[in-house]
Amino acid sequence: MGNDQSNQNVDMRTRRSLDASMFNKTKSATPRPSVAHASPSPNHHRRSADFQGASPRRSLCEQMGNNVPSRRMSRATIHLENSTSENASFVDSLHLSPHQVHLLVSTWPRIKSTNGIFVQVFKLLMTRSTVARDMFQKMSIVGGFAANQKICDLNSHAKLLSELLDNLMADLQQPAKIVQAKCQDVGAAHVSMNEKCCGTVFDQLGECFTEIITKVECVRSKREAMKSWICLVSYIVDNIKSGYMEEWSKMKRSGMQTVPKTEASILCVYGAVKKFRPATPFLTPFLTSSQKNLTLEEVYSEIYPYWTYSYLVALIPMFILTDILRYKPIILIEALSLVATWCLLVFGTGVLQMQFMQALFGISSAAEIAYLSYIYSIVDSKHYPKVSSYVRCAVLLGKLAAFALGQLLVSTKMCDYLMLNKTKYNCRLLDDEFGGKIDVFGKTFAQLKNCAKNRNLLLWSLWWALASCGTFQVQNYIQSLWKDIQKDSTYEVNGIVEFAQTFIGAILTFGTQYSSINWVKNAPYIMPTTSFLIAILLYISSKTLNILVAYISYIVINSIYHMLITAASANIAAEITTNSRALVFGCCTFVAVFMQTILTLVVVDSHFLHFNIRAQFFIYSCYFAGIAVFFLVFTIYLICSELNK
Repeated sequence: MGNDQSNQNVDMRTRRSLDASMFNKTKSATPRPSVAHASPSPNHHRRSADFQGASPRRSLCEQMGNNVPSRRMSRATIHLENSTSENASFVDSLHLSPHQVHLLVSTWPRIKSTNGIFVQVFKLLMTRSTVARDMFQKMSIVGGFAANQKICDLNSHAKLLSELLDNLMADLQQPAKIVQAKCQDVGAAHVSMNEKCCGTVFDQLGECFTEIITKVECVRSKREAMKSWICLVSYIVDNIKSGYMEEWSKMKRSGMQTVPKTEASILCVYGAVKKFRPATPFLTPFLTSSQKNLTLEEVYSEIYPYWTYSYLVALIPMFILTDILRYKPIILIEALSLVATWCLLVFGTGVLQMQFMQALFGISSAAEIAYLSYIYSIVDSKHYPKVSSYVRCAVLLGKLAAFALGQLLVSTKMCDYLMLNKTKYNCRLLDDEFGGKIDVFGKTFAQLKNCAKNRNLLLWSLWWALASCGTFQVQNYIQSLWKDIQKDSTYEVNGIVEFAQTFIGAILTFGTQYSSINWVKNAPYIMPTTSFLIAILLYISSKTLNILVAYISYIVINSIYHMLITAASANIAAEITTNSRALVFGCCTFVAVFMQTILTLVVVDSHFLHFNIRAQFFIYSCYFAGIAVFFLVFTIYLICSELNK
């Protein structure tokens, strides 16, 4: 008993020593414990030649599926013909003794039959790697939404790892270069993973794999078996990591890690189409016309507020689910909601149906958070200013074309307001064509807590929320103010005004990517200045009797907002280190809509104070003045802090 206990202690010390040195994160080569030798280095000539004509990488399921052997055999065979190195077998490259090889083969059936052993490997990995945990959690939920590709979740990874080992153990005499090709291509297939993992996930995988394997009784009880399996695991993981790192380096060198043009183009087209709403500048005149027969009082005190209320309610599930479901399902919800909105707008009648129409529009507005944040999940962080400009510029271009067409059709009397909305309804249909248990809430609050510690992120998020609240309110009720100023509505030019503000906004939005402004340094000065300017323009609009002054004020206010919201999006996305951009964007929008709901209830809703339209805009002016004072105090605080230092 004493000798057995002593041997077990030696075994445990040996295993811990091997575990500590086996997967050192600064080295990929792993020392083999039984004999002195050098770890087989990856054949870089094969990899570079291999990738020159390679087709786009497929998913891990496809890389390791039943079709792997023939495809990999042909590529490895080509390499063997061109290589000058000796054709060592896989088992020879492990540098194991015959006894160790025998133990490897004899213990494999028992390991494979151990219930859930490979699932345990990836579960352990999830506890040690936040990157792996995020990926597996999202895969487990989003799997049902993948139409064109396989989603390889935790269980699938476990199954495929078992199949890979089964394939290797079935023929230990197969050429080592074929095994290297398989393992390296598995690693290369993961190149689309979070760029910040930089191969460390594979080191952690090796540690977890070793720990789980060496706990199996048939391995733990035999020292040489333990050594054999550690050698095998390190060989596999080293080559998988090598394939990933080389492919990642190749992509960085060749500039392939740039904006994915196809996805970015489709996203921009979708953004332009969904904002193609020729009837938007004339929504209030349409609802108060003989076709809908609603009063102005009903429109802006009983119908429009429902957009704000539904927007607020829908935002919470939307910004939580967007990061979990990975954007596309939420974008689909947005498209379907817009189709339903314009269907009701065209065919619905009465206050109740128009309220329901506004509620659906609020849901689509809440789902827009997926469109705004999706682009950041598919590009490198250095492209954030560029893609922020593209995505928001596409939206403005869609509006630009819509407003120009709407004004042209109304001015030339080629169609009435109903026909304009039917045009939009058809565009919605086109738009639709384009288009274990998780502790979600605990994770969500943890991410928000980390974000709140970043001063630049917090500053831009506050501006987003505060400025969006006021701007949304102005955009919602500006037509009512225009109608109050311009009593004679025989000639509506709302479309020209919307066209002008959208055109200028698009230019400013597109130009932000080329701007030399240091947004981080100058934000404390830009925010109070622009807020004061907007407050002055809103005050003038609330008092003026000249419709032209109100038009110009509206154009300037929206142009400022379009430019700064683009800068805010890029700066916030750049500060976030995890895939939680939709969460942060959603929280900013939620705060904005929550405050807008309070404004609507107190200022607009007929059940509360119910101010007239001019008094409302005076209150909005005071609101922006308050924002300016808030950021001015913050700026003074920063200046004083710098002086004290």
